[in-house]
Amino acid sequence: EIMPSHLAVVLTNELGDKAIPHLMKLIGCEDRDVGRIAGDACVALGQRVVPHLQKYLKGDNIESRNDAAAALLRMAANGVGSMPKEVIIGLRDIIRQVDLGRFDVITIAAAALGEIGANAVPVLKELLLDDSYLVRLGAVTGFLRSGGENALSTLQEARKRETNFTVAEAIDHAIEIIVEDMK
Repeated sequence: EIMPSHLAVVLTNELGDKAIPHLMKLIGCEDRDVGRIAGDACVALGQRVVPHLQKYLKGDNIESRNDAAAALLRMAANGVGSMPKEVIIGLRDIIRQVDLGRFDVITIAAAALGEIGANAVPVLKELLLDDSYLVRLGAVTGFLRSGGENALSTLQEARKRETNFTVAEAIDHAIEIIVEDMK
């Protein structure tokens, strides 16, 4: 059986850049499966689609922002290439908008920052100092995704000053995982 996401990727590969405007119309679609499938297809286009997704990071539609962040996460995880500073800032801004009440969106954006790697570390460090525990929790997710010695030392320092039980527990868990992964 052919999965719709596989079909979208195949069509995108066939159409190339001609598929971009059509995919952008589907990002944030009310049908969550359609938005996710469009995001999957964007990943197949690689760096060429990043500027288009970047625009959605600042939009008013939370589903569009979520779909764009999720596509960027998958692209970064697949090693698509370096992300422009505007993407990193856009992801940071999504994380800071906790009033949206959508921790899933915060988590996806933070994980994308973690997958982006070294260029996003200063932003993740900044987010660890935020007043909102949800923002700090998102930053922990980002560092967990990035892993390595830098993430470990940053989280160990953050743990010393963290007063929120939930965030402290998340930091402890992330540290355990990172240490285990480094063995």
